[in-house]
Amino acid sequence: MLYTLLISFLCMMIVMLGLKLIIDEKEHLNYFEKYVLEEKHDKKYKEYLLTYTTEFIRVNLISINREDIKNYFKIFGESLIASYEKSYIRYSIDSDCFILIYQYEDGILKKDKYNYEVVDEMINYTYTSSIYESGRII
Repeated sequence: MLYTLLISFLCMMIVMLGLKLIIDEKEHLNYFEKYVLEEKHDKKYKEYLLTYTTEFIRVNLISINREDIKNYFKIFGESLIASYEKSYIRYSIDSDCFILIYQYEDGILKKDKYNYEVVDEMINYTYTSSIYESGRII
């Protein structure tokens, strides 16, 4: 009789463990699906603004090389190149790179630096670093 109760208890524990594993797996899959399908604003901002910057350079410069780009943006200083929703991009004369600025969280700005190189009149951007600052894009 004791052995029957012990074996029944072990069987119940195994079934309960199996159900818990199934529930955990479903929760993980739901979380993963939600994460994958969630729209990443920073990616959207980056794609739009870097594409716009490339087209802006193509339209305004006859030959596309690093020196011409640098000299072109020296004329305007570190002014805004383009904005999109709660983000904008500007050129930094000091570090010769583009800085993408967007609202990361409420009250926090994220500034991503992108170096660039020109190969066969094609502009390639390379992410270098991020800086977080308090502030807000209006």
